[in-house]
Order: sequence, then C-alpha cells, then structure tokens
Amino acid sequence: MTLQSGVYVADAGPNDGGNHGFGWSTDHGWAVFAEAVYKASLAGQAGVYKLGGYYDTARFTDLVTGASERGTGASMPSGIQTLYAGRRTVSRR
Repeated sequence: MTLQSGVYVADAGPNDGGNHGFGWSTDHGWAVFAEAVYKASLAGQAGVYKLGGYYDTARFTDLVTGASERGTGASMPSGIQTLYAGRRTVSRR
C-alpha cells in the first residue's frame, strides 16, 4: 500500500510585478490532495486499486444560490484488474 499527499496554497494571488505570480498569502485557503494505492492479486492476476481526493478550504460562490461557502472537495475511486492473461509458450531448441 502506498499513500501520497500534497498541501498547497489554494490561490497564489495576483501576478504583481516582482512576485512572479506567487503572493503566498494563506488568507486564500489551502488545497489538500491525497491518494491511497493498493496493489493486489485476485485469483493470481495483478490489480491496482486507488482512492484519491482533494479538499480546498477557500471561499467559493455557489453558482445556483449566489451564497458564499467555505470549502469544496471530491473523491475518486479507481481500479485496474487483469481478468485473464493468456499463457505464453516458449519454444526450446
């Protein structure tokens, strides 16, 4: 099993001359990303299963109501599983 994550400033701020687009103000919130990866074997066949997601602590405007809300996020499961791997024959001379 592998776990990986990252934490970033949610909005780097305006591109003001000498700051190269990075205001580094934490007033804009944080964006947190994480993923867990599990490598498994089902009936002798290799598989990889993942669960990842993010959460952003910044303030957003709800596009339907127009209200200001704090935070948004999502999760995403995925998997790849080999169902059948044919036999490979090797000829010996």
